[in-house]
Amino acid sequence: MTRRRRLAMLGLGAGGLLALLAWVFSPLLKEEGYWGPFVLQPPRLFTGDMTPVAHTIRGRTFQIPKAYLPFTDEHRPSSADRHARVQIWAELPGLTPYDADPYEGNGRVLTVDEARRYVAITLSSIVYNRPVSVYYERALEHGDACVPDETTGMQKCPNSSFGFPIWIEDLNGWKIGVYCGDTNFSTRSLCKVRAPLIQNVSLNVTFNHTRLPEALRLFLHVADLICDWYAPDPEARPLTFNHCTERGHALDPLG
Repeated sequence: MTRRRRLAMLGLGAGGLLALLAWVFSPLLKEEGYWGPFVLQPPRLFTGDMTPVAHTIRGRTFQIPKAYLPFTDEHRPSSADRHARVQIWAELPGLTPYDADPYEGNGRVLTVDEARRYVAITLSSIVYNRPVSVYYERALEHGDACVPDETTGMQKCPNSSFGFPIWIEDLNGWKIGVYCGDTNFSTRSLCKVRAPLIQNVSLNVTFNHTRLPEALRLFLHVADLICDWYAPDPEARPLTFNHCTERGHALDPLG
């Protein structure tokens, strides 16, 4: 390899590194635009069509309106035995569809205030049918004693494996866990709530960390929305667990 070629390759590598650093730190440098690795940026195209589409995750079917799904990949019915997932987008406070117009306004950079209104909802398969949130398990396995947290109304648990606390709640056996990234690093840091929903299906909700105080209510509202779309097995086979049978948890409106 010639000296000139080596220098050119080094230059390309350095340029790539600078581009990566700019992408990583852009949230700190441009507050008005929602950029960088902490982005909760919905896909570009949605439709206002509320026609339901059947998505099946390890035998559990949900009739999800197209308006909540990215256009067009997830508008087709899906079914998989393992590793199935579907992503849904909703806008707070009413968990309305992301956007009624598939062309106007989609794809632009969201402002911080706009981005905080959106939640990403993921339904995914649970291997081995375990009815416990992975965040809940980690809080108990790796944390010290949990203490009541007045801000969230949940139990706050130190967690050495993550480096940040985990919040947990047990609603009559429904074990819910919340984890947030380093909220001191960026106003765009995200939180995630995870809990089993129905046998074989996990419900995960991602939102901006500024909504952490309402995390439990937010999750319960999402669960009610998803359960409205659940289509029970016509053969009525008994399930190991089904948290959609316990409704009415989310009584207070989201602000």
